[in-house]
Amino acid sequence: MPTLLRVRRSRARALVRARRVGFANLILLMLFAAGCHRSDTVAAGRTLDFNQDVQPILASRCFACHGPDPEMRKAGLRLDLAEYAEKKRQGRPDAIVPGHPDRSELIKRIESHDPHYLMPQNPQGEAKPMSEAEIATLKEWIKQGAVYRPHWAFEVPKRPAVPEAKSHADWPKNAIDKFVLANIEKAGLQPSPEADKANLIRRVMLDLTGLLPTPEEVRSFEKDTSPNAYEHLVDNLLARPAYGEQRGRYWLDYARYADTYGLHYDNSRHIWPYRDYVIRAFNSNKPFDQFATEQIAGDLLPANDLDPLIASGYVRLGESSNEGGTIAEELKFNIARDRTEAYGATFMGLTVGCAVCHDHKFDPTTQKDFYSLSAFFNNIDEKPFNGDRPVWSPVVRIPRAQNREAYDRVYARRAELRGQIRSMRLRERDLVRAWIESHKDAPQGVSTDKLLVRLRLDEGKGDVLHNSAPHANPATFKATMVAPQWGETTWLWPDFRMQSNTRVVLDKSGDFEGNQAFSAGGWFMFRSAPYFAVDDKAGAMISKMDASQHDRGWDLAVRNGVITVELVNSAPKDVKGKKHPDTKEAFHYPSPQNLTKKEL
Repeated sequence: MPTLLRVRRSRARALVRARRVGFANLILLMLFAAGCHRSDTVAAGRTLDFNQDVQPILASRCFACHGPDPEMRKAGLRLDLAEYAEKKRQGRPDAIVPGHPDRSELIKRIESHDPHYLMPQNPQGEAKPMSEAEIATLKEWIKQGAVYRPHWAFEVPKRPAVPEAKSHADWPKNAIDKFVLANIEKAGLQPSPEADKANLIRRVMLDLTGLLPTPEEVRSFEKDTSPNAYEHLVDNLLARPAYGEQRGRYWLDYARYADTYGLHYDNSRHIWPYRDYVIRAFNSNKPFDQFATEQIAGDLLPANDLDPLIASGYVRLGESSNEGGTIAEELKFNIARDRTEAYGATFMGLTVGCAVCHDHKFDPTTQKDFYSLSAFFNNIDEKPFNGDRPVWSPVVRIPRAQNREAYDRVYARRAELRGQIRSMRLRERDLVRAWIESHKDAPQGVSTDKLLVRLRLDEGKGDVLHNSAPHANPATFKATMVAPQWGETTWLWPDFRMQSNTRVVLDKSGDFEGNQAFSAGGWFMFRSAPYFAVDDKAGAMISKMDASQHDRGWDLAVRNGVITVELVNSAPKDVKGKKHPDTKEAFHYPSPQNLTKKEL
């Protein structure tokens, strides 16, 4: 897998030739190279390439009626894939016979002079003949065997043969130069005179850093008479932070990066750590495969530092809203659609967005393919609404720069422990079998010593719960206010679910003083519901408090997604029920600062 540096070095070396080719001619050359496959005549002896030479003709002339879209296909003929184009059709002539254009119905139709037989035709049945160059290309392609190729995005890149110079043999200094010279010769051009140093440093600095050179930098470069002066300049520019800022901005465009949400109030958002990650990636020459993997699945990787987690912010870029009239499911769908389209364009080179409503008419992407792909971006535990806040949960708190090294050490250790746990899970059957056979640390039943209350919750119906503790007193408890729900699933146990207002009053049970030791616990499964997150609300699971005595007592609660135990003698009198003012966020451009608890 190529690294970013290998790509950028190649481009930098190509820029070396700009001083000899000339900038205007270089642009002309690039344009010519991009379109050279659509020449007026077929070059003798040249092997035609389906994707470059043939597919553009078929796409513009034939695919509307004989392409991927089954709803628009006519005569049962499909020309975009070999297995269909060369397939025998009962009662119909063969459309393409590899090696035999004279026996191919496709060629007969496009060469016909009969307006009713001639192809292609528009929807009104009017003939729209191809040009002579297009007909010649298709005939030559079939003559050469009608070799199809898959879409370029699905092919493994192959290094092409390096062309040999026909003239100016001393001009190329590397393999890239030879490709440049080959296209110059094909266009009938000559290499331009070498550019002067003032122009050259201006061009290369704008390209690599986006900045103009200072007068001092120009004078220094002009005075450098060493043979590798230009190469030294390029190396110096590649080592500057401005290089990552300049090259990274192109990637940020693909990634849909923005410092605001894009919809509704277009409030600011604090996602600048992702931008800084991209800049660091270019400046540190991060391998592209690692660069891509971290952005798509950085939160799932065993990582030694925080970068992969920050990189996964790529998935959560794009537009978001908190507009009150927006339908939650519609916004959730649009967010997943946007992520899928961005992934297809950035990593696959495909306009997969066309398949949102129908099978793609030109690329090999069906509507089913699109929504299968979108499933990967539709399983994030998030609310679709951003709350008009600069941070849109779930978020990552990052340490200050001076604490980053210590944080990464702890993070790496956590990743190591998670890896060990993951390994144990993969061997869980063998580990359990070995544990049973060892007869060590045998499982113990729930201790009944001084046990006051044990609710097994296996009644299966009703609102009366039985206390299975020895010498239970009381023997039963009653669920009040809203009746509980039973039997919704069969996971591990006959389920008992409490509604938000269901209460099970324990009466005098669990009434302890501050100097009395006790324990409480149980198995809890938080309810799974659309747009519900565990850290949304705080609430008690088991509680014994006296509201008339400022909540004197204890509880086992969940707050901000964390299980907590509270032992209360007297709660502060001015906190309970106090409402925080609802203030609107003033618009401001985000600045690099730590996320605060208030922002979270």
